[in-house]
Amino acid sequence: IEKVLGYSTADIAEMGDQLLIKLMYPADLKIYFEETILKYGRVKDLEPVKHEYRMLHKNGGWEWLDASELIFERGIDGSPKRIFGVIHQITERRKSEDKIKSLFEEKEILLKEVHHRIKNNMNTIKGLLSLQIESEENESARDSLADAESRVQSIIMLYDRLYKTDNYRELSIREYLEPLAEDIIGGFSSAVVVNVQMNIEDFILCN
Repeated sequence: IEKVLGYSTADIAEMGDQLLIKLMYPADLKIYFEETILKYGRVKDLEPVKHEYRMLHKNGGWEWLDASELIFERGIDGSPKRIFGVIHQITERRKSEDKIKSLFEEKEILLKEVHHRIKNNMNTIKGLLSLQIESEENESARDSLADAESRVQSIIMLYDRLYKTDNYRELSIREYLEPLAEDIIGGFSSAVVVNVQMNIEDFILCN
């Protein structure tokens, strides 16, 4: 604590058993007493308890610490009497982790926004094609428009599948074709009975 937090032995002695209360970050102190102290009651002697928390440096800043502690001696009631511990300063590591987490969250928000915009645009195109089909009297033109609408729907489904996978560059052909076939069948009139047998040998589509 002297080396990492800048306090002298006299400072530490003066704080006594109030050291954690005086120096530990309030939210971390709550977790420490709710979780870590309970662990001390369950662990075996000399079995380390590990945790990370923030403590107040003498200069006024908060330092992240990685602590590994073990019960060296217990009292008559079984509670810890002496605890041996080692702490390491990990502030820079935590700052880097927090920055990476923040960047990842920003990326996820951006991807979701882009996904919704693209999907909405494609659904708009599909809707416009559908309206045009209803107003088109020429049967040949209607067939062409229906074919275009079907292609747009296939793209929507492919895009949606890619978005929901962990790897945007790969997609299982079976996971794509089976729901696509079901969607196409669903577009037929209820008066038409269509039986489909799918025997798809799965492979991965790569971008």
